[in-house]
Amino acid sequence: MKRFLRPVAVVGLAATLAFEPGTAAAQAAPEQVQIQFPVQGATRYTDDFGAPRSGGRFHEGNDILWTKLQRVVATTFGLVTYTRADSGGLSGNMLVITDDAGWAYRYMHLNNDTPGTDDGLNPPNWIFAPGITVGLRVAPGQHVGYSATAAMPRARHPMFTSRSVAPTAVP
Repeated sequence: MKRFLRPVAVVGLAATLAFEPGTAAAQAAPEQVQIQFPVQGATRYTDDFGAPRSGGRFHEGNDILWTKLQRVVATTFGLVTYTRADSGGLSGNMLVITDDAGWAYRYMHLNNDTPGTDDGLNPPNWIFAPGITVGLRVAPGQHVGYSATAAMPRARHPMFTSRSVAPTAVP
């Protein structure tokens, strides 16, 4: 069974628009975008979008709690526009898929452990699915990565967010 989210309506997972109201970009942006849920299998999540964070920041996504190494999937047709295999920093291992309408779907805090451990060694073949590289076109439900631990130690809980980043189409 497929689960769908409506990011603009902020149902389930969060989305934000980067357009000023009344601009041509805002008028061209869709009011709702239907996407596939970003994880295969059982999950739970909290609506903590906008929650306060250290340094005066606000949370720009929603945390999804899932089983470690669960398959993370593409939410829509799009292009892989960014990957980062660096488990440090605020977002850790990360993948961005941008659709043709300019929506960017960010998958943060992807797996950083060797299977069966909590070693933090960041093995490359357990972050992204085989063949996932910048420039690859993906389809909804396509395996793109692996989830991190759901226990949230060292801020490694998985997070998903989407936002409209440009009024123009992606190549």
